[in-house]
Amino acid sequence: MKKELKGLIWISMHILILLAIGLVWIWSIRTQRNEYSNQLEIAIIKPNPENTLITKEAVLAHTKKFFKKDYRKIRQYAIKAKELEDYFEKLQVVHHADIYTDSKNNIHIDIYQRDPLMRIVDNNGNQYYVDKDGYRISTNNYFSARVPVVTGLPVTMQGNYIWDKKNLLYQSVYKVALEISQNSFVSALIEQIDLDPSGEFYLIPKVGMEKINLGGMDKVKEKLEKLSFFYSQGLPYQGWNVYETIDLKNDNQVVCKKYNHET
Repeated sequence: MKKELKGLIWISMHILILLAIGLVWIWSIRTQRNEYSNQLEIAIIKPNPENTLITKEAVLAHTKKFFKKDYRKIRQYAIKAKELEDYFEKLQVVHHADIYTDSKNNIHIDIYQRDPLMRIVDNNGNQYYVDKDGYRISTNNYFSARVPVVTGLPVTMQGNYIWDKKNLLYQSVYKVALEISQNSFVSALIEQIDLDPSGEFYLIPKVGMEKINLGGMDKVKEKLEKLSFFYSQGLPYQGWNVYETIDLKNDNQVVCKKYNHET
């Protein structure tokens, strides 16, 4: 009997301890949830550090607009993190957002910025970016991205995504721009992608006066590799501004035309 009584007492004590811990934990959570928010910690995560589409100041302004009052006057339970995430994710420049609080009652806003791939200037005078997901981003006076400018497109992009069946031409341009972005040498070299009426792509470098004829959509990766090799190995011996055109359409060769019409 004594052993059974001792066992019962031992179990009861542990139950009481667990209940006490649980009550303290619940009390601390309730207390924290009723406390006011402290600091606002904003982080902007950018795939490319050179491209800034949204600033911390803009995030702060949007946060004030969402809460409609000073965030420091909002209790922890009233932050509405999911609604604030949805609010930010409706902005064109935001890929997604994470909102959470820490043990010190700080509100953390992590903004994951979209990654612009190209800037479109279509033949109708419209300008906008397209990111690496194929999502359209309107231009404005508060940011710019260092990406190739695409010209020569006869029609305006339909909707907000290039994957619509009406945007087949944009899908072709997207594939060219994506291949350029994945070649570090060519990405640093090319400033403009021009689509001519015949459907061929011409690349305009940042340095030099030559036009680079990429041709059609076939073997784009291989053509860009040829271009990289030519610029790094062949062009230094001839010098800049020697060629009028550089033709990459033929397999295993680069055909150049000089300004004096020699080939």
